[in-house]
Amino acid sequence: MKLKKIVATAIVTVLLVPSMAMAANNGAVNPNVRTPASDLRATLSQLLSTHFEYQALTTLKEYQGVMDAETAKNMLEKNADEMKAAVKSIYGQAGADQFAEIFSSQYNDSADLGSAVKNGNATQEAEVKKDLLQEFPTELGNFLGTATAGNLPAATATQVLSAHEKDVQDFFYSYIKGDYDAAYEHFTVGFKRMSDIGTALAGAIVKQFPEKFDNTVVVTPANDLRAVLDQLLAIHFFYQSMTTLEQYKGAPDAETVREQLEKNANEMSAAVKSLYGQAGADQFTQIFSSQYSNSADLGIAVKNNDMTQEGKVKMELLQNFPTVLGNFLGTATGDNLPAATATQVLKAHEQDVQDYFYNYIKGDYEKAYNVFAAGDKRMYVIGTALADAIVQQMPEKFTSQVTPSQPASSNNMTTIWMKIGSKQLIINDKTTQMDTTPFLWNNWTFIPLRYLSEGIGAQVGWDASNDTITVKAGDDTLTFWIGKDYMMVNNVKKEIGTPVIIKDGRTAVPLRFITELLGWHVDFQKADGSITLTKAMK
Repeated sequence: MKLKKIVATAIVTVLLVPSMAMAANNGAVNPNVRTPASDLRATLSQLLSTHFEYQALTTLKEYQGVMDAETAKNMLEKNADEMKAAVKSIYGQAGADQFAEIFSSQYNDSADLGSAVKNGNATQEAEVKKDLLQEFPTELGNFLGTATAGNLPAATATQVLSAHEKDVQDFFYSYIKGDYDAAYEHFTVGFKRMSDIGTALAGAIVKQFPEKFDNTVVVTPANDLRAVLDQLLAIHFFYQSMTTLEQYKGAPDAETVREQLEKNANEMSAAVKSLYGQAGADQFTQIFSSQYSNSADLGIAVKNNDMTQEGKVKMELLQNFPTVLGNFLGTATGDNLPAATATQVLKAHEQDVQDYFYNYIKGDYEKAYNVFAAGDKRMYVIGTALADAIVQQMPEKFTSQVTPSQPASSNNMTTIWMKIGSKQLIINDKTTQMDTTPFLWNNWTFIPLRYLSEGIGAQVGWDASNDTITVKAGDDTLTFWIGKDYMMVNNVKKEIGTPVIIKDGRTAVPLRFITELLGWHVDFQKADGSITLTKAMK
């Protein structure tokens, strides 16, 4: 969907800047990215995000009937074993066994969905979709609610797990239709959602067992920085690896994957800007642009059997790029991350990408996927090291007033429910009566802007002289005009695709466009017209 092609750099700013605004000098807790609670958050986020990758690949590769389909499924099972071990470390063997029993149905169903669609078995497809979207989330949601003693409510867990399963299916169905732009936008959203789920689950566990985690907290400015960098680097590794491989294959999604790699670089540049200003961001962008270009060129060179170009590009990726970026990071962090260390780990990362690629095209899928798993984990190590260096360099920006005795309530999932033709608006457990209703018009779902904005914590302004509506959400400013099919996002024009209209004296805007722009997941049920929005609130 064209509306999803919005560059997501604002997301990084939303994550980083509010945390920095919490900085205080009086009665503050010293910032530290390496705490037991932070480690739990990082571990769960890594396991869940990797799970999403393997689940999405398993479904797609089973449908495609490719040689590595079984290997992808095996990696999904290995990931489940790692999650089982994490559950065991907290809830013991009985809890781990119960978790594993519930989870085994999910990775089998993920493969079965791809097979059912491939074979045109509509009955099995419907059964598997129901299992994945309803039964599995409910069963696992109830387990998590009970295990965490309600600190992560079963209903909330069920909703976000269902949203996760929908992310996988949205990616899959968009991909097989050939809508690669939509497919990879769904993939990126789904990957990021798993980090949010990891944060919420870690917060519930730490609140339940504070002594197990040295009375540290999950959500702090320093921990948020670590989480953002981990996430950006991990998904970068995925898109870089896929860029090289898909270019080699000459696959129809090759350019789309490369564009996602570039978008990811833009998000990293925005993060750099929030810390080191425009000059630092510009320098970072200039250095980084060579990497995603060379990643594509490597696949093309090998495809064309151009050994000269292949050798040149490999040298750029394994030597020149890590050295230049390593020196930049060493200087930028005031040598809190030494240039030599940064260079060394960046070279190891680039070697991971190439080892995955060369083993894959040789047909050694088991080794390729094991390299991929190690490379994915390395990105979290790099993210943590970089976050640690930045926090040491500028502790005043990441000093938190949150104390161990305070509940980390900012990791809660927020749920908003509404329905076509209904005036009810439910935010978590609070019900409000609107004076108008959501409605369908020209195949678009519209929602009263003021109620939606208040529901997601934004502020709405109205200028009657020129029919202008302004919405302030965090650091973002959205501007709409009645009757216009475009808007401004932080002074950048964006096409909406349908006009903003007035109904019952209220300004109405396309629901999915504005909510997904602001990072909310939208689940619209055609059967009853219900709309559920979910987001992990910082």
